[in-house]
Amino acid sequence: MIDPEVTQFARRRLIETSIGGARTSQLIVAIVLWIGGRGGWAADGRSLVDLLGLIALVLAANLVGFLGFERRWSPTIHGAVGQALDIVAAVFFIQVFESGVGDIVWIAAMVPLISGGLRFGPAGTLVSWAAMSVTYMTVLVTSLMIDPTESMDLGAALWSLCFVLAISVPVGAVVYWLTQQWERQAIATMKIERQAAGITTVTRFAATSTMARLPAILQTAAGVAVDLGFAAATVTASRLGRETVLAASGQVDLARAGADDIVPNPTEVVATGWGDQDSEGTGPTAEWFSSSVALDDRGRFRLHGWSTNAPEDAQLETLHLLAVQARAAIERDEAVQSLRRQAARDPLTGLANRRIFERSMRRLSLSPEAVSLLYIDLDRFKAINDTHGHLAGDELLRIVARRIANRVPAASLPARIGGDEFAVVLPGVDDPRVALRVGQDIVEAMKEPIAIRAVQTQVSVSVGVAVSVGSGPAQILIRAADGALARAKSEGRGRCCLAHARHGRSISSSAPDPQSMSET
Repeated sequence: MIDPEVTQFARRRLIETSIGGARTSQLIVAIVLWIGGRGGWAADGRSLVDLLGLIALVLAANLVGFLGFERRWSPTIHGAVGQALDIVAAVFFIQVFESGVGDIVWIAAMVPLISGGLRFGPAGTLVSWAAMSVTYMTVLVTSLMIDPTESMDLGAALWSLCFVLAISVPVGAVVYWLTQQWERQAIATMKIERQAAGITTVTRFAATSTMARLPAILQTAAGVAVDLGFAAATVTASRLGRETVLAASGQVDLARAGADDIVPNPTEVVATGWGDQDSEGTGPTAEWFSSSVALDDRGRFRLHGWSTNAPEDAQLETLHLLAVQARAAIERDEAVQSLRRQAARDPLTGLANRRIFERSMRRLSLSPEAVSLLYIDLDRFKAINDTHGHLAGDELLRIVARRIANRVPAASLPARIGGDEFAVVLPGVDDPRVALRVGQDIVEAMKEPIAIRAVQTQVSVSVGVAVSVGSGPAQILIRAADGALARAKSEGRGRCCLAHARHGRSISSSAPDPQSMSET
């Protein structure tokens, strides 16, 4: 949005710079006139003192104009002090050079009249003329009182003042109109520049968020909203019936929590004014504004731009463009994460796939951490598959996978490594009794009948267990677990057996409960 203070400051600077140039020109003219009159009216020392006084007045007025911007003076005080110095300088100029040059010096009176119109509008021209007239007439009367022998024509002086006013009013009106046109053009140019800068910022956001994750996308979007001119920006989401701020940037103390429940449509930006009751309690007074836009088609995430001024249409359009790019980045991140999950998961059962299982085993084989491995095979799965069909077989695999996942520790990695083969990696487990207990729990979980096409079917699994307490090739542990599985099947299926082998420093060979387990 375009800050009115910015445009007003730029307009004041243009006016004061122009008036300063007029003062400087007036001073140059005074010096030239003084040099030209040195052989006549300016030959005495008093004229030099008058010239130096005029130079001091012009320099003081220019200094006030400079300090007013550097010290951020009030526009009224800045303009009033400058206007007073301009009036005094003009009267002084007329007094010094009127006797030598003639009525042409009254052109200098146009400077404060036009500057008054530029600073304060048409009324400034009239007030400046009245002030200059009073000042000039006061100087004349004072001079007459000091030196009664001096001849002065007060009527001619008054006529000259009226003549200057008649010329200054239309000239000042034209100049004032030109400054108004300049201000409108400056505002339009500033809007175009800010819109172009906003589009550039959004384009940069689109480029940098290509491979970003969701938290970074949301935080960056809030930062870009502040770059677009909002005082603050928040990204919210509705969780458990409450609005939660996920990201924030800028002057976040401006954000009203009660306004975050705005749920805009994905294709629109909703701008709302917020504020307290006015002093008379007759209605709300907008103290700040919220511009809200959805960042995804389901309305899960919402971006709120906060400002103390009403947002402009161009700013809302840029905010909508930001939302479009953020939405694309969020969808891209979700698609990438979905692909990563699919690459890591078995599509039928949702367990880790063989690639993830082998990667985990390679990583653990390089670590001194103990690890136990369970190999699981579904007994007589081919017969069930042939009897009930492949769809029923797939459903059976999903149920078996679910029961396995429900019986293993949270830190373990259950995986499907083949058609009816599963594996469970137990990091940090070096006690064979713990590993055997997990295997036995899986065996027990399968004893509950499974309904396949309305037919209760009894299934069982065979489990082979191998335990390692040192680093070494993963294939040794895998072969040990596979050998234990083959032993479990050969001993009648539906049971759990522990491998006895060497892997790295050692593989535990503690004997399990002989009633439910066997050791290979």
